Parts: sequence; C-alpha cells; structure tokens
Amino acid sequence: MSKAVGAVVGAVVGFFAAPFIGVALAVGVIAGAALGAMTSDTIMAIISPGAFDSPSNIGNTAAAQQNQGVTLNNQGTNISIPVVYGRRKIGGTRVFVSSAGDRNANLYVALVLAEGEIAGLEKIYLDDTLVYDGGLTSHGSSYGVGDTKYKNLVTFQVFHGTANQTASSLLKEAGSWNDNCKLTGLAYIACKFTYPQITDQASTDANPWTSGIPKINAQVRGRVIADCTGFGSGATRATAYASESVAFNDNPVNCLLDYLRNPIYGKGLSNDQINFGSFRDNIVKWDKDSSSNTVADNLKHRFNGVLFTDRTIMDNVKAVLAGMRSSLPYTQGRYRLQVEDNGNANSVYFTSSSSVMTLNHDNLLTAINIESESTQKKYNRVVVTYMGGGEGTNTPTYEPIEITYPTPGSAEEATFLAEDNDRLNEYTITLEHITSSTTAQKMAEIILLKSRTRGKVLGFTADSSAAKLDVGDIVTVQYGYDTLGFPGDNFTLTTPAGLVINGTFRITNIAVNNDYTFGITAAEHADNVYGGTPVKIANPQSIVRADAGSGIVADVYRPSSTGIPTPVVTFGETFASFLNGQASAGASFFINYIGDGSVYETDIYLKRPQDNHFVWIQKETPAVDGYGAGDVPRSSVTIFGLQYETTYSVRFQHRNYVGSVSAPATIEFVTVRLGSNTQVNPYNSLTVFT
Repeated sequence: MSKAVGAVVGAVVGFFAAPFIGVALAVGVIAGAALGAMTSDTIMAIISPGAFDSPSNIGNTAAAQQNQGVTLNNQGTNISIPVVYGRRKIGGTRVFVSSAGDRNANLYVALVLAEGEIAGLEKIYLDDTLVYDGGLTSHGSSYGVGDTKYKNLVTFQVFHGTANQTASSLLKEAGSWNDNCKLTGLAYIACKFTYPQITDQASTDANPWTSGIPKINAQVRGRVIADCTGFGSGATRATAYASESVAFNDNPVNCLLDYLRNPIYGKGLSNDQINFGSFRDNIVKWDKDSSSNTVADNLKHRFNGVLFTDRTIMDNVKAVLAGMRSSLPYTQGRYRLQVEDNGNANSVYFTSSSSVMTLNHDNLLTAINIESESTQKKYNRVVVTYMGGGEGTNTPTYEPIEITYPTPGSAEEATFLAEDNDRLNEYTITLEHITSSTTAQKMAEIILLKSRTRGKVLGFTADSSAAKLDVGDIVTVQYGYDTLGFPGDNFTLTTPAGLVINGTFRITNIAVNNDYTFGITAAEHADNVYGGTPVKIANPQSIVRADAGSGIVADVYRPSSTGIPTPVVTFGETFASFLNGQASAGASFFINYIGDGSVYETDIYLKRPQDNHFVWIQKETPAVDGYGAGDVPRSSVTIFGLQYETTYSVRFQHRNYVGSVSAPATIEFVTVRLGSNTQVNPYNSLTVFT
C-alpha cells in the first residue's frame, strides 16, 4: 500500500473511534446500576438508527459527481485509492511514467485502479476505445491489443493486488522500476505504449497517439471476499478475517461485512464485535422473491459500487446501508445487521409482516404518547440517482442517471398530488452502489410509500419483557380497549378519549432506564410498503432527463400488462403549414382504441432525429360521447415543431387507473414537401405545404 493511501486510511480510522455505526445514530449514557442488571438479549446502548432514506453527509450531487469522476485518470502521490465491490468502470491514478527504448519510442505507465485483491479486469479501454474484451484477466499475465488502431502498439500486464505480488516484468524494461516496486495490495495495470516509426503520410495517418498520455479505463470485477452463507450458526465465528476463503461476490451483505472487518481501509472490527448470525440470516433474503423463490439474476439486488477512502468510514457505511435499506444496531456488544422489510426470514420482499412481540396491558407501564404524521415528510415524488449508465449493453459506463417514481403524468402521480392538494413534495436520493434500474425503481417506490404510510409514531415505557427487543423489530401494539382496564392504576391516560391502537409498529429507538424498564419509540408499519418482487423495467436506457426548458419530462416506462389492449393508431387527414422549415401548425393523428370497452388514458411519446430515446410529451383521454353505434373511444394528438423531410416516431401506450400500461404501439412517418417527386403514402408520411 502506498504511503499516500496509508495516510488517508489512518485518518479515517482515527476519526471513526466511536463504536456506533448506522444510518443515523444517537448515543446516550446508561447508568452503571442499569448495566450491572443487564441480562441476555439486553440492548447495551441507546441507539437510534433512523431510516435508510435519511439524508447523507456527502450530499446527493457531490456523491453523483464523485462517482462519475472515478473514471478519470489522475496523477500524483497523495490521491486516495478506491475500493471496488461488484463491477464498476474505473479510471485510476498514474504512479509511474517513464520512457525508454530506441528514440524513447516506448512509454511505460503504472496505473493503480483499486485496493486489492480484486477478481480481475473484464474490459480495458484506451481513449474510450475498447481494446481488451477477452474474458477475466489472470493475475500477473500480459495482454496485447488486437484489431484496433492500437494493434501491435500496446501491451498490458495486469496485477490484482495480492499480498505477495511481485514487480512487473514489463515495467522493469524502463530501468527505473525494480524488484522492490511491487505495489503490494493494490490492483494496477502496467502499460507499454509504443510510438510507431513515421516514414510517410500513411504512417502518419495511422498513428493512434495524438497527444499526451492516453486515457485508460478498465471494467473491474471487484474485491474477492468471504461469503457468509456458509458460516456456522450463532453470533460468533472463530475463523480470523485473514484466514477466510475468498472469491468474487456482489451480494450487498457480504460486501458490507468485508468492509467492516478489513483492517487496511475498513473499520477492522474483530470477530467478537460482530453478530455473524445476523449477516448470514439476511444474505439469503436478498435472492428470494415475495414467495420465497429464488429470483432471476437480473432482478437480484446486487452491490456494484466504489467506496472512497478519502471519506470517513462512517460516511461509507451510511452509503452502503442506504443502498440496502438497513441499519447496524449495537446489541450485546456486537453489531447486528437489520434490514428494513416486513421481518420475514426468507425474503426482503415478503408481502406480510412478522411481529416478534405483542405489547399491551401486560407489559405497558405508561400511557402512549402519539406524534402525528408530518406533511413535510410525505412525498409524492421520489427521484433516485443510481449508477446505471449503459445498463444492458456490452459496454456499461456506470454513469449516474435518474429514475422517477411515480411515472410523470401517470394516474399514480395524479392521485398522490390530489391527496396533497396539488402541492409537489419531491425527495431526491443518490444510491451510489446500485446499477440496476429494477432495484432503483423498487427503492424509489419503498421510499415514497413509506413516507405516505408513516402514520403514527408512538412513545411509551415497557417492562423488562421488552429486553428481548431490538431496534428495527416489528411489534404489535394493542392499546385502549376497555376490556384491558385502561387507564390503569399505574399511570394517567393521556391519549384522546376513545382511541384504539391495534396494529404493527417498527421500533426505531430503545432507551434502557435505571429501573430496568425500557423507553420505546415505534413508527407505524405498513406491509404494502416493502412487499412485492421487483419488476424488470422495459428499456431502462430510456430513463433520462430532458433538456431544461423543453417541456418534456423524463421518459420512464412502467411494466406492461397483458390485460390492457394495445392502441390502434392511424393518421388523420390533416396537413401542416411550414414557415422557414418550422411547423406553424401541428400534424394531427386519430388514435382508435380497441379492447374490452374500458376507457384508458394514453401516454404519448415522441422521438425526433436529435433524440436518442423516446420522450414523454403528453397524455390523452379518449372521448366516448358523440359517436354512433359501433364507434370506439378515440382521441387525437397534435405535435408541434415538425420539420420537413424528417423522420419522426410516435409511441402510444394505454394506462389504467393503477398505472399499469399496455404494450406500446409505435408508428413512424416522414414529412415531405408538397409537389416533390417523393411518393406520398398517408400511412407512413405526412404531406406539408412549404
């Protein structure tokens, strides 16, 4: 590890001296008498893990920018080295540059990519040209470049960052790189770039080196780590971190556990500080659907992220926990992983909750204080920035892109806005370690629905039977029944007369009192927030932000439903007049609807030559009045700003009142000049006056 990296890691470890980790923490002091009375399953501190969607110390914009900047090439000796879990496209830091050979024609570069040990490199790019795509690299092996403009001019030697790696034989050709230059524990690429001999114009034109040191990027298959699926039962583990069997793994639970245990760039927690059983029990849940069946790989929640060693360990842990909607309460002297879901042992998407305890007149010692819901925390739009650039392609970029829930212009959005008196309340969050549109969409749904079903927050004191409860547990609270004798002799009823509480609540805070009673805060829980398997989003690459001022909102697709009929689209007999090549009146289309006779709203999308994607432009409701027998509901759309001799595509989708949509109907037309020799076909072209 370089000296620069050592200094950075030392700084963050020193800052993170307190033992409490979580999305949001509040640490209190417990009286010595109370500590002396503790028994098993007793919470040893006052911990308030908050929620996975709590604001980050980093900031959404800064986090997105730092993730995008990770693809740059830097140079220096005090630049922090990132940690990669899962897969990401990385630039790197040049730590060695030298020239040698006849005419100094050979340029040698050592580019450090990440902390090791990684599984390998899957792709290598030079100045954004893919030059290696030959499968996962082998540690210490060299690779040439094939049929590109760099053919026979580039050699790579790849090191995965092992603890015993040797010096690069390729870089030793430069003379100043010797056997002591091992870069132990750092994954890097040793590069040799050869400048061709220029003899004529043809060789000048073929020279790929234009100016400066070429930019190098690699798609990294990240850290090899232990898989806690095979750990034994119970909270303890005897095997030391350095002795674990390791392999590539992108399950978020394993990635978090590795970071907490790593002594170089992580927290370096010892085995006696971790509840291993909580990690093992939660790891299986991420791969199961709402029926506890194993889900397809493209629907699994995976960790593909960069942890930045110039951040504090606390901030990195917060970012990891946010992406897996979890917290780390500190119980019985150990950190325990708690996922925010319905509490089912088999799946994070299970549709019904599992209560661990009922709190009623048998164990409640005081009246229940109720905090009403806050409209400021009740969102009707959630925008998630995730690292999904190039998703589904052979060359993913992992650049930050956005997804919005609910779909702009959808029935869901209209319903939420109507409930909130048309007052937009938007929440934005950056999930740095998510690269799947499916996962990002599910997280957005959970955040929004959670905010809208937050409901009551209860505060009360329970007896010693509550000692077995942990922060994050779901409990049933029953309060106010006459048959229970409330108010009792031990307290005065402070809740409104006639109030009945009988529901599930999630514990958000526990305080241990001196008399071995427990002050508990619990928020109302709703099963529908977390239940339901994520659904693959059609065409996730279309999720982009339109240009400012264009009047076009983000194009976000909902999953299609086979029960909704597809629109049938034909052209209407409408002409458009043009002035200086711009339409002053729009082209009009009739949209005929077929199916079961129900009336659907229609989302309409337009793709212009300058657009890479379809963009949503408006919604229409088909008219049902004024048509004779046999007619079906229809509507028309007017599109302005057309240019002549241009190809346009328009897409239509029916949408029902719950937001499900039909398969798309897409129609293409070409605008032509009136009187031209082009054959005019009313079903695939539009005639315009010029």
